[in-house]
Amino acid sequence: MASATNSRFDSLQLVLRLVILALAGLLIGYHTYTLFDLYISPGSSTHTGFEYLQSALRAAIAISLSCVLLGVRGGLWLMWICIGSLVGTQLWAHLTDFQVDFTEGRHPLSYFMGFLFPTLITLATIGIRRRKAQIASSEHVG
Repeated sequence: MASATNSRFDSLQLVLRLVILALAGLLIGYHTYTLFDLYISPGSSTHTGFEYLQSALRAAIAISLSCVLLGVRGGLWLMWICIGSLVGTQLWAHLTDFQVDFTEGRHPLSYFMGFLFPTLITLATIGIRRRKAQIASSEHVG
């Protein structure tokens, strides 16, 4: 009975790990592409201080998500700090009538959609940790 339970937990862990990989991979790809488009694409020569700040946050997001994928302790905290900072700066730009293109036609609450993937990544990570603890406790008892 214990091996069937462990097998079920292992397959659930695999699914959760794939969810984390897919979502983190999408976010890393998106932020990396955004940086590439801003700095490498033709016609991008002058940038504002706000764009440099956003770029630093996007690079930090990609690094923090890599830490989450590698299982680095504190990776989730770093991810939340970086993504929260990016969303905060975007909301600040929107509410202060800062002259940036991405605020055109957007509702101020739309920036909070940036928390959807990090929430799913966090829930999947917590699920993996709980499954590991359950497996460890069932092996210890049995």
